[in-house]
Amino acid sequence: MIACITIISKDNNPVLLRVYGEGVEESKFHYISYCAIDLLEERERNLPFPGPECKQEERDRILSMRRSGMFLGLLYPVEDYKVYGYVMSTGVRLVIVVDENDKQDESMVVAFFKKVHGLYTDSASNPFYKAGQPLKNPKLDKDLADLVRLWNADAFASK
Repeated sequence: MIACITIISKDNNPVLLRVYGEGVEESKFHYISYCAIDLLEERERNLPFPGPECKQEERDRILSMRRSGMFLGLLYPVEDYKVYGYVMSTGVRLVIVVDENDKQDESMVVAFFKKVHGLYTDSASNPFYKAGQPLKNPKLDKDLADLVRLWNADAFASK
């Protein structure tokens, strides 16, 4: 079950934080998301970057991966949750917090991040949106809620 989705600007400011579930304390997820920022930065520093000695095939693979957005995996477990991270080529980061008993494998987590990435891109492409400002978009909220509802009902498909 997904408990929280956070979108963090490249300047480390959460521009969107949505908590899903009843009776859940939102401040707890603010703390979890801020803690994730340090781990995201650490993982980003350790990402591969093609050096001059890299073969062209390997260089193309690494650059393609960096351009399309990268799944950073499980950042850390906390209390009853697992925290996953993803970074876009623009430096915007996504964090999802799932229940520790969630049965989805990491390939589904990657697919979920890619869908959220697309929704964010559509929303941020609005000419009236200023990068780094809070995202207030009812369509984005509805689309995220629909994705979470599918995930939590075990009906999410990676298509």
